[in-house]
Amino acid sequence: AYTKQGTVNLKNARYAEDNSPLDETSPCPASARYSKAYLHHLIKCNEMLGCTLVTWHNISYYQQLMSEIRQHIQAGTLKEYANGNVSCS
Repeated sequence: AYTKQGTVNLKNARYAEDNSPLDETSPCPASARYSKAYLHHLIKCNEMLGCTLVTWHNISYYQQLMSEIRQHIQAGTLKEYANGNVSCS
């Protein structure tokens, strides 16, 4: 799963007990409603719902990222945004 903090490999055992949401900052319901532990369980059991929820989250992540990029292109601050020197408001 992709987040602003980097990728999250939900197959890792360290997420088996992690009850925090996948990405608290995401507007996607799959990111906020389901814990990393639950997603870890679904993926380890090869449940289709796990892949569905992570895909929903990833699509939302990329939609938000592209929206921020478009805003920075219009504002003329894309280079600074890409270098991490300016945030999206």
